Amino acid sequence: MRRKSGDWAVLARIDHPDIDAANAQILADLEGGATGIHLVFENSVAAHSVGISWPTSAICRTLLAKVQFQTGVRISLDLSAESRGAALELAQHIADEGVAPNLVNVDFGLDPLSLIARNGGGENWNETSTGFAALAARLAGFKFGGTVVSADGSVVQAAGATEAQELAFVLSCGVAYLRALEASGIGLAQARNMMGFRLAADADVFLGIAKFRALRLLWARIESACGLEAQPIDILATSGWAMMSRSDPWVNVLRAGTAAFASGIGGADAISLLPFTQANGLPDAAARR
Repeated sequence: MRRKSGDWAVLARIDHPDIDAANAQILADLEGGATGIHLVFENSVAAHSVGISWPTSAICRTLLAKVQFQTGVRISLDLSAESRGAALELAQHIADEGVAPNLVNVDFGLDPLSLIARNGGGENWNETSTGFAALAARLAGFKFGGTVVSADGSVVQAAGATEAQELAFVLSCGVAYLRALEASGIGLAQARNMMGFRLAADADVFLGIAKFRALRLLWARIESACGLEAQPIDILATSGWAMMSRSDPWVNVLRAGTAAFASGIGGADAISLLPFTQANGLPDAAARR
């Protein structure tokens, strides 16, 4: 069961390093039928060699110019350690636009443990968890719809993890984030509502469907163990990097379509697909479409 009833959100991946070009892509994709955007920053888990550059002066004001936030367009962020400031800048930009917070749907995607896994270290979680919780609390204070924290399994899936291992990673990250938020003084029920999840989907339809459905059941068990009544969780599906072919990119069209089908049937709330030429660098307009 999805967190919100209705169709899943179709997210357009935005990773162009030129901010004006990225804004043009956003407006064209939303006009072309996308119901949300997936902003991928340089050096983030989902970057795969290209991403939005940070820092840039007033980046969010330029990047999101003319976007109608009040229409409920979903904005999902993939941040690097260096670009975490973009989350606060984006939140403040939307607030300055005067849009009612309940009309805005932002998935901030704070996920330091996935970045630590991707980079093979570089940060000590025991030392950074306090700062993580403080930033999450500030973002939650804007009271937008959507989630603030994300447990993302795509980083281990890209490294060859099985479906069970990806689920184990996501669940362990989720529990660690709950503990960090609770330790900072945030109530457990509120911390749970701040949580979102991300899974990679590949061309194995039946395992993909099972994985997405299993995550909901497993997290419900964790909620029950915390003394909470289980509630639907928000899941963003991304097409798995491990299945993308560089030498024969055309087959990636079929693989991505299969991954999208499995994600939708499995109950994903939003789906963001890699353009079929992503393994060969920055995709052109045809590949993105």
